[in-house]
Amino acid sequence: MKSKQTSAAAEQISVTMVKNGAESVAAAALNLGAESNGHSNNLITKNSINVQKHEENGIATTMVDKQASSLSSSEGVTEKEPGEENPIGNANGVMNGHGGEENSTAVVHNPSLKNGFLHFHPSIKDLCDVPCRKDFIKTFDSEMSRPKKIYRVVLTGGPCGGKTTGQARLCTFFENLGWKVFRVPEAATVLLGGGIKFSELSEDEAFRFQEELLRTMMQIESVFFRMAEAIDKDVLIICDRGTMDASAFIKRSYWEDILARNNLNEVDIRDTRYNQIIHMVSAANGAEPFYTTEDHICRTEGIALARELDKKAAQAWVGHPYFDVVDNSSDFESKVCRMIQCVCQKLGIDAKDRLETNAKKVKFLVKGPLPDKIHFPSGFQDFTVVHDYLQTNGPKVQARLRKRGQLNHFSYTYTVRRPELQGQVVEVKTTLTQRDYNNMLAQRDPHHVTVFKDRRCFLLNNQYFQLDVYKDPCHERCKGLILLETYSTLHGSEVYQRLPSFLDIVQEVTGDPRYSMFNLSLKERWVDNKYFCQSLTGGESEQKGKEYTKCELQLACC
Repeated sequence: MKSKQTSAAAEQISVTMVKNGAESVAAAALNLGAESNGHSNNLITKNSINVQKHEENGIATTMVDKQASSLSSSEGVTEKEPGEENPIGNANGVMNGHGGEENSTAVVHNPSLKNGFLHFHPSIKDLCDVPCRKDFIKTFDSEMSRPKKIYRVVLTGGPCGGKTTGQARLCTFFENLGWKVFRVPEAATVLLGGGIKFSELSEDEAFRFQEELLRTMMQIESVFFRMAEAIDKDVLIICDRGTMDASAFIKRSYWEDILARNNLNEVDIRDTRYNQIIHMVSAANGAEPFYTTEDHICRTEGIALARELDKKAAQAWVGHPYFDVVDNSSDFESKVCRMIQCVCQKLGIDAKDRLETNAKKVKFLVKGPLPDKIHFPSGFQDFTVVHDYLQTNGPKVQARLRKRGQLNHFSYTYTVRRPELQGQVVEVKTTLTQRDYNNMLAQRDPHHVTVFKDRRCFLLNNQYFQLDVYKDPCHERCKGLILLETYSTLHGSEVYQRLPSFLDIVQEVTGDPRYSMFNLSLKERWVDNKYFCQSLTGGESEQKGKEYTKCELQLACC
C-alpha cells in the first residue's frame, strides 16, 4: 500500500511539468493560493487531464493536454526551490540592482524553456518504482523534482575592462560548483579577426556590418541555448557581449532600421533574452595606468576613445531589469570577485568567505514634480510597469506578477518572496509567457489593488538608478509618490553625495515598511490591518508596527 502511495505521489510530481499556460508556473512554483483558502493542493490528477510522457533530447518530461489543463484562481501550486537575486552595480565599484522590495535579497531565475516546456530532471516515478530505501527516495525527490537552472549572463564593457579574465574565473567558479558552463564567443572578434576593420568602414558599411553582426551573434547564441536545454544539469551560459552591444556603435535611426528589417524589438532582445547583464568598466575609466592594447589582436583604441566606447556600451543596456556595473574602485582581483559575487547573489548561491561584497539596496523618497527630461543623463529608458499581488498563506510570503515594457512590447515575471532565512530574504523569480501571465491574474489577492508605475532607468557616474513614479489608478496613499532605488556600499552622507543632484531627495526610506510596495498596495487602511507587513525579517516590534500604521496619512503629504 505504501509503495502505491509513493508511486502516486511521484506521479503527481511528474505531472507538474506542463506545456504553456499558467500550469507551467502554477504547478511548479510555490504552495500559494490554495493554502490561503483552506483548500487542498491536489492540483493535477490523471482523472482531470490527459497525461503523456515525452522524451526530448534524452530528458524525461511530461506533457499535459492543453484542452484539459486549467487552474482556477483558488488552486495552489507545488513547492519550487528558492534561489536568486539582488540586481545592478554601484559607483563605488560594487553591484547595483533592482527587483525586490527589501534588502539582502537572494533570487533564482527559471525562464521558460524550449517549446513552452519546463525541463525537469528524470521522473521521480521511475526511481520510486524501484525497491530502495525511503531516505534515498526522499533525497532524490527534493533534488530531481526541481527544474534545472539555465542562466544566461552577458559580460560587456569597454576595452580592457577584464571581460576575458572575468569570464575564465566565472567559468571555473561555477564548474567547481558542479554546473556545466558554456562560453559564447564574441561574434565581433570572430568577424574582425577575419580582416574586417571597423575603423575603415563607411557609415553605410558599418550599418551593414552591425546588422550581420547581430544576426551572427543571435545564431551562435541560439546554438548554445538549445544545447543547454539538452543537458541534464544546471547550465551557466556566459555571453561575451550581447545583442544590444551592436546598438552602441551606430546611429539610433540605423539601429531602429535593423530591428524593423529583422522583425525584432528591444524588450525581447534586451530584457527577455538574458537573465543578467554585467558591465565591466574599462581600465581607461578609473584605472588608466593599467590600460593596454597589447593583449588583444583587435584592440587599437586610445584611452579617450576607450572611455567613449565604454560609456556607449553601458548606455546600450540601460533598461534591463538586472543590470550590474562593476567599476575600478578596487584592485583588479577584487573587481573580478565582485563580478562573480554579483552572479552568485542573483542565483542564491552562498559563496561564504570566498567572495565578499556588502552592497545593499537603498531607497529614497523624492519630492515631485520631476525636472524636465533634459536634466536626466542621456540614454535613459522609460517603462510602463504593472504589479499585481497574488493570494498566499499570509503576509510573510508574498507573491506578485510584473508586466514591464515599452512601445507596446512587454516582459512578464512571477516573483515569490519568502521570510528571512539564514540572514537573507529569499526570492524566486520565474519568467512567464503572456499566456501564463494572463491566466495567473485570476489568482489576484483581493486585499491588494493593482499598482501602476512609470519607471525611468538611468546611468549616472557608473551607478545604475531606478526611479518609480506611482500612477493613477492608485490608492490615496500613493498619489504623487516617487521613489528612487540603487545599490551601494556607502552609508549616511556618503550615499547622498552619490545621488542625482537634479532630484529633490526628501529622505532615505530603506527598510521602512510604509514604502514597501506590498503595503502601499493594500486596499484597506493600515490601522488594525492584519495584512500590513512590518518586516519580512521579523525584526520590528509590534509597537513599532502600530507606529508605522498610524503614520499612513503622512505619505500623501510627501
